[in-house]
Amino acid sequence: MKEACDCSTLPDFFFLDQGPPRFLKGLEILETNEGKWLSLRRCNNCGTLWVVDDWDWGKENERVLFRAERRTGWEEAATVEKRKELLFRSRGGLTDEVCAKAGCDKMSFSGLALCLDHYFDLGWRR
Repeated sequence: MKEACDCSTLPDFFFLDQGPPRFLKGLEILETNEGKWLSLRRCNNCGTLWVVDDWDWGKENERVLFRAERRTGWEEAATVEKRKELLFRSRGGLTDEVCAKAGCDKMSFSGLALCLDHYFDLGWRR
């Protein structure tokens, strides 16, 4: 009999350190993308598919998991929009200040001088 897993209680995308401890241990690697920073994994208990984004090797807390709906086209689960939403959530909201980037009229993040798009473009993910 298989052990219960946490897949059904998890959001569709999240930072690894916000999930259950040792969650990756219960996921089997099925495929990796050409650049080797994305991998498709399957839960050994329930069969749920997850895309793991290891874009910044060595930073365990930066890894992101995305629920994949199907095995074909699985890389599409890890969208820029979802990554930006995680970044937005992790930064705690916007200020009333305009982004410091010349010509940008979007609001900046709390405690920062840049908006979501420009902060993301600099490589920040959290």
